[in-house]
Amino acid sequence: MSLPEPPGGGKNLRARLVKELVDFPVTWSLVLVYVSLFVLMTLMQGNLMVGGGPLTFLSLSVDTLVDFGAIDGRRIFEENEWWRLLTATLLHASVIHLVLNLSALIQLGRIVEDWYGGWALVVMHVVLGLAGSLASLWVHRMMPGRLIQVGGSGAIFGLAGFLLLATYFEDEEESPQMFRSLAISLLIGFGLGSFLGADDAAHVGGALAGAAFGTVDYAFKRDYWPKWFARLLGIGAASLIVVAFGGASLSYGEATARRQAEAIQAQKRVEEIRQGQLRRRAGAQLMTVYQYAVAASAQDNPPVLERRAERAALLNQLAGQIDDPALADYLRKVAGLLLATTDD
Repeated sequence: MSLPEPPGGGKNLRARLVKELVDFPVTWSLVLVYVSLFVLMTLMQGNLMVGGGPLTFLSLSVDTLVDFGAIDGRRIFEENEWWRLLTATLLHASVIHLVLNLSALIQLGRIVEDWYGGWALVVMHVVLGLAGSLASLWVHRMMPGRLIQVGGSGAIFGLAGFLLLATYFEDEEESPQMFRSLAISLLIGFGLGSFLGADDAAHVGGALAGAAFGTVDYAFKRDYWPKWFARLLGIGAASLIVVAFGGASLSYGEATARRQAEAIQAQKRVEEIRQGQLRRRAGAQLMTVYQYAVAASAQDNPPVLERRAERAALLNQLAGQIDDPALADYLRKVAGLLLATTDD
């Protein structure tokens, strides 16, 4: 039941890589999807944030995750975006989150693909990932706060639970040892996830679904189901992923358009506030000019004339900063009158 060792004992790296890709195409395709989506989200966000915890170190923002299809309880229930239950299983929030899930996926995915085939792995990743997402949604719905959840760990714990049951029912010599190893790995995974602040509900839900899914072990391994039926299930599962990310792309486009509209409105509001401040400043300067004009009419002395010239220059400067043509023209006329009085 152990995985076959590539020929050459590791001496030919290229041959080992080719053998890996040929023997486990679905596992490495899932790895590529995990990494590609994380890189794409990072590029769209522009940079990674340095969070305060282990799982948030070099992480993505909540807005980015939601735009790309994270589980968002409010949008699932209020806007019926149920496709998020599937897209979230392929997204990851941080570098540490991604690396931990990749290492587990490579180990467990290769075993499942070797024993049951690539289509079985596709079906199980989709079904068990959905089970983890539903468990997370159900548990967190009863808690206060907004639920935002991503990660393939629900599906990965489901694979571990599935293999645990599969090895339990096997009669081969290596089965008890692998059963113990998987059981210990599951316990360590649960403990590590809780310590790092991961979504325990998704982990437990995926593992329980995987254990239940293990009851169909013989249907996959002993070909109780025709191969065309397993292939049909796999194609259907892969199609669900495509449809789900189609919904995510529409949501991302709507979110981008909404943010652009909000930015335009915010810019307009800032400009309105700026113009209001300029008008208030202009009004205050006009009042000051009026006071100086009254003083100048009472006594035509040089200090007052000099200050009137300064005020006229300031009014011309304000007129150049104001977008209101009527007010700017009025300020220039007042400045012109002040300068004319100074020249007299």
